[in-house]
Amino acid sequence: MRAIYRTIADDEARHAELAWALDAWLSGQLDGEGRVRMVEARKIAADALAAHVAVTADAPERTALGLPSARVATELFSGLDGALWSRKGAASRSRLVAAAREQRVGTGAMQDGASCRSS
Repeated sequence: MRAIYRTIADDEARHAELAWALDAWLSGQLDGEGRVRMVEARKIAADALAAHVAVTADAPERTALGLPSARVATELFSGLDGALWSRKGAASRSRLVAAAREQRVGTGAMQDGASCRSS
């Protein structure tokens, strides 16, 4: 099971890296007004997710499925909010991507220095 989850985690890290690369490129294609609208849309989406997490009730089914409790989900969201969507998030994203890339290189999961591969 550990090997299966490791493969899934590596694949998801590649998808995230590709998504951030696309975000950076696409953001650069927008004019100032477009970037402002994009930031506003992201804030609305993040606020909606925060509201959903805040009202998530603990239930035996969630525990049986291995889903986090409402308290843990709120803590996880707070970490994501700070790392991904805040102004300071760009530095956090860079550190997260670099750490993921370093881990894949160290485990041999990344070949020939390739990055942003889609699978």
